[in-house]
Amino acid sequence: GSADPLARSAEAATEAGRATLDGIDRAAFGAAVTLLATRSRSVLVMAADASQGIGAQFATELGMLRPGVVDVHGTEVAVRRALALLSPGDVVVTLDVPRYDRWGLAALDQAHQGDARIVALTASALSPLARHAELVFTIASETPGPFDSHVAALALLESLVAGVAAKLRSTATDRLERIEHVGRESEALTDE
Repeated sequence: GSADPLARSAEAATEAGRATLDGIDRAAFGAAVTLLATRSRSVLVMAADASQGIGAQFATELGMLRPGVVDVHGTEVAVRRALALLSPGDVVVTLDVPRYDRWGLAALDQAHQGDARIVALTASALSPLARHAELVFTIASETPGPFDSHVAALALLESLVAGVAAKLRSTATDRLERIEHVGRESEALTDE
């Protein structure tokens, strides 16, 4: 390996992304897209503390395509309250790699007891996140640095959003145009 940190990081990120996306079962990916595109089901996004940023990004983008998307985080009380409002068949997307957040595992048990459909992004099929999951996607998180890499998880989440956008093309386009219109009207967004 190179002594150049940029070259090492580029190599690790590329490898993690490729290994993760190449390893995805296409039928499972299609099933996840279908679950996430079903507007009659709420979607709760529950990322571990270390993955909170990309979980929030995924929830924001998915919420721009369809209603009923909630980014669940905060205190254990807030998380349990959000899960208590789930209806059977609602979807929980969860993301964590070792070492697992205990609150997240307890929340997944609660979601399972409420008959949620659980989609897990985690380190392996043997992960405790996979225990009740209907769909499990294995994500690579190795990095040359001291922390887990989120590149592969982000690539998979972006792929799921793209799949949902394609599936919901007409209604998603309408939602996005309304959001864009508000942004232009308020001058909150600029290309300058």
